[in-house]
Amino acid sequence: MFNNNKLYTKKKNSNFFLITTFIIFLIPYSISGLSANYSFIFFPLILILISGKIKTPSKNIILITLFFILVLLISTLYQYELLRYLDRRLISFLIFMSIFSYTIIDIDRDKINSFKIAIVLIVLFFAIWKLGRYIYWKNLDVGNLKYYVGSSRYGFVYILGFWITWFYQPHSKFFKILKSPIILLILVCIFLTFSRTTILALFVSFFFYYLTYFSLKKKNFIFRIIFIILIPIIFLIIIYSLPIIFPWGAKYFSNTILIYLSVDGLIDLFQRFNDIKSSEGFRVFILGKILNFVAYNPLTGSGFLGCWIMFDDLKCSAHNQYSDILFRTGLIGFCFYMYILYQIYKFLRDNHPDLLYGYIGILFYGFFHETFKLSQGGFIIAFLLGAMASKKREINSKFIKNQDKYNKQNKIVSKNI
Repeated sequence: MFNNNKLYTKKKNSNFFLITTFIIFLIPYSISGLSANYSFIFFPLILILISGKIKTPSKNIILITLFFILVLLISTLYQYELLRYLDRRLISFLIFMSIFSYTIIDIDRDKINSFKIAIVLIVLFFAIWKLGRYIYWKNLDVGNLKYYVGSSRYGFVYILGFWITWFYQPHSKFFKILKSPIILLILVCIFLTFSRTTILALFVSFFFYYLTYFSLKKKNFIFRIIFIILIPIIFLIIIYSLPIIFPWGAKYFSNTILIYLSVDGLIDLFQRFNDIKSSEGFRVFILGKILNFVAYNPLTGSGFLGCWIMFDDLKCSAHNQYSDILFRTGLIGFCFYMYILYQIYKFLRDNHPDLLYGYIGILFYGFFHETFKLSQGGFIIAFLLGAMASKKREINSKFIKNQDKYNKQNKIVSKNI
């Protein structure tokens, strides 16, 4: 009995440590506007030092990491005009390669559960904080509210937290009662980002959930019909309720999203694509410069340097996760990166539906903002990639054990014959 209590206490303390540590990794911290909280890189190193064990990634991951190292070496040698930025190149390379840092440790069920809890807790903290700021600044106009309350650099974490909570099946009555208010609070937080991308990413992830739900054979036909009718009704209630509670937020999204549902709005949108001073036009402009640069450097891209190397003031943001990767690593590196994202998608599809739909939202989010480039996004993809690598090692280990067992049985049968 004493041993059981001791083991339970030890596990409880371990989970508390993991949750607290993961929350720290998810805190957005910036220096001069640049994401800087890459402390999550040290977690695998600490575990390796404590356990004295290092796990071997799959051959594909090893080959991909070797290719990125090759890109670094080649670009450093032949892009001699950028040699003065060698320090920044090396830092960017290390940050980029941090996505592979969790493939050398085991990500077990406790770590995954702690990761999910940490996501929800940090999202709830920011939701309450944002709501408080909105109440304090609610008399300001939309532009100032967006500045003081809104944010486009953390919205994808809110979406992940939303789906984790949505799929959570509480065992106690207390958490069953608490689940709906938490979901509503996260939705409010998403609304208060004053970010079109966050709203659209949530709807895209929900659209995929809405479609794939009907392929679940375990759900009967009547339940599916109720679902297809009830969910849109709930969303309509929320959409019509939010403008009453948060009028400025409703006005902002009406002017930035709903306006484009009309013919005049679409014409205005196309005109904005040609205006470099607009958000849409600047993104088109940056994308054009990135594609032009990669056309001349298809194999290496910029060698992990950012798009700021194309400007005299050394300031630039790609505003797109995928074009940023294309610029930094070239065409082949971009293809490898997309392969990694697809493998993570398959892993989540088969094992973690709550993380899957959040991940889909993040992937869509990446078309308009950097996600995995930011420290909180870097931790998320590193953890998911590590979880996928651990699952593959587990499957391979079981296969080898079954194979050995089968071979032993064959030897016994052969001897008996």
